[in-house]
Amino acid sequence: MSITYEGWASRLDSHPRIYFTRSGLEDIRRKCSEGVFKELLDELRAYADAAAGYLSTNGWANSRKLQMYAFLYAVTGDEKYAQYAENYIKWFTSRVDSLDSFELGMGIEAVAEGLDWCYGYLKPEKLSEYGGGLTAMCDRMIYEEWRHSDFNNHVYIKNLRVLYAAIALKDEDDFSAKAEEYLNYSLTLLKEHLIPATNLVAAGCGGWHEGLSYEKMTMPYLAMAIEAWRVFSGENLFPEAEGLRLIPIWNIYCLRPDLRYVRIHDSSISRPDALVRAYMLLLASRYRDGYAQWLAYQYNYSRDYLRDPDSVYKIFDILWWDPSVKPKPPSSLPTDKFFKGLGWLVARSSWSRDAVYTVFECGPYYGGHQHMDQGNFIIFGKGGYLAVDSGYYDGWGSNHHVNYFRRTIAHNTLIIYDPEEEFTVGDLSLPNDGGQLVYAGDPIRYVSEKPPEPGRIVDYRLEGWYVYALGNLTDAYSRGKALDVERFFVYVKPNLFIVYDIIEVNPERGSLITVKWLLHTINEPQLTPHGFRAEHNGSVLTVYTLKPADPKIVKVGGPGHEFEVQGVNYPPSRMDWEAGAWRVEVENPSKEPRREFLNVLTVTEVGDTPPKPELLDVGRYLCVTVRLDNRVIVVFLNPKPGKPVSIDLPLEEALKVSRGEASVEEENGVYRLKATVENCLVLELERG
Repeated sequence: MSITYEGWASRLDSHPRIYFTRSGLEDIRRKCSEGVFKELLDELRAYADAAAGYLSTNGWANSRKLQMYAFLYAVTGDEKYAQYAENYIKWFTSRVDSLDSFELGMGIEAVAEGLDWCYGYLKPEKLSEYGGGLTAMCDRMIYEEWRHSDFNNHVYIKNLRVLYAAIALKDEDDFSAKAEEYLNYSLTLLKEHLIPATNLVAAGCGGWHEGLSYEKMTMPYLAMAIEAWRVFSGENLFPEAEGLRLIPIWNIYCLRPDLRYVRIHDSSISRPDALVRAYMLLLASRYRDGYAQWLAYQYNYSRDYLRDPDSVYKIFDILWWDPSVKPKPPSSLPTDKFFKGLGWLVARSSWSRDAVYTVFECGPYYGGHQHMDQGNFIIFGKGGYLAVDSGYYDGWGSNHHVNYFRRTIAHNTLIIYDPEEEFTVGDLSLPNDGGQLVYAGDPIRYVSEKPPEPGRIVDYRLEGWYVYALGNLTDAYSRGKALDVERFFVYVKPNLFIVYDIIEVNPERGSLITVKWLLHTINEPQLTPHGFRAEHNGSVLTVYTLKPADPKIVKVGGPGHEFEVQGVNYPPSRMDWEAGAWRVEVENPSKEPRREFLNVLTVTEVGDTPPKPELLDVGRYLCVTVRLDNRVIVVFLNPKPGKPVSIDLPLEEALKVSRGEASVEEENGVYRLKATVENCLVLELERG
């Protein structure tokens, strides 16, 4: 930007160009002259004035402040905001080598916006100085920092930010060559890697594999980069970004009945926050999406805006909020959805606040912040978690994280323990939890590569009154100990679950291998003659173990044992009340190659009597019968999935099929239930 004053003056018309142009800026000013947008701008100015340009030692906070002050200068023309913004620009460009990689990424965007939005204030020599600092930041990001996988949040929140520098520096004399270099880099990243990667994971359904917290470090920055490019170039990539278009739906299905986000993988976000509001407003506007608008409205700024650091996000309300997009409530959606790209089945009894809610997962491993948890499920009742994803994310690579939290033992799935199995990550030896294979890092780097499938859903049904999935977990475990692992997961609404597991262990090591079925709870469970029960905030989960006939059931947990692996506790450095503190281990004591578990779970309220299931095992199929009020639920399970079995079952009384694919026929005064079962068949019978 070493240019003459004449050149500088002639270029003023080409700025601003990030998120808004000169004509767009006039639209913003008109919009903010009255009504709710005037209130937003007034509150933003009041917050900015109260902060008085305070410089933090935290690059994340400073990047948002720089963005805020530069925006306020562009909108109001008040030079004090440009002066504050320049101080933040100096802060970033004077410490390029000492910023951590996240601060570097945040800083690249913020400095680019500072130069663009304060272009009319900064003198040519300062533009040249700060432009040089910005190129140094980008060069470090591109050539010195590790470039993570297309499926890892890092590349979205850090590397993609180079696009903003390219836009700010485009056609600016000394930096034009660098700008072209950065454009080629960032557009290749955007068009050939990140949009295709998010579309692949979405698979026409939506979702992100790293959990809710790290989706918030991925999708917002993809959406904002696409918006920045759209405004600058006129090329609209939103229609191509199907993963973005579908992410509001996934977010809604990931909301528990209490409107908090479900905790799966390295996730600690509780509710939709200011960042969620910001990018959902953008998606609502660009896709005319009422569900995104509804999600955005789930976060409201504090009325104490002078002391609320989230006030900086109000610039995004001003930029992208379109009140003409009417919010659509979740109640207009089906209660259940299968997310193909993730292998997630999400279901709830209703959209009410006291609904039963569940997630079952069995799918590809893309990397990043995923866990070794194929076949895992969670159950959320009226009072909170009844089957919880155990542990707490206290930071990548922590003692708790590597030894417990991301390992199989922390989840509601299966342990196949071979005492001679070894687990390592690089040079680090991990405790033998009997769990699934541990991925040391991202298994693939580019969207052109096929992600591994340690789990896959081979069959599922969404019938409204029940859902079912059959997951194959075989490739999640070492072939040295397991030859076949399959899990049936059935949820009959409103409160009945059936989990049936088939495990074929390596017969050469069968005498050494122990197989256990795990379920984690927040409160101490109580063992019963038939299984166990656990209470939480007025709700009760009762578990009947029908197979094996002679299970060994123990509970592990309590003070000093909450996160235990092989006798060693790995507590997190911090946690909350949903981290769980107990687990129940149901062991099949058989030493035969084939091991099975059949557990029936019911959710009730304290004081209610849970229904008692009955099992008919005829070898060719299993039949579980549960009486719920005036109806009888019958679930047939095929021990050899994929090989259809004919059912001809005499009934003790006259019943009719009210739901499901079967018939009742009378033969010589005997009522017989007839059907065909390929994998799983769920029926509802009534007297009649």
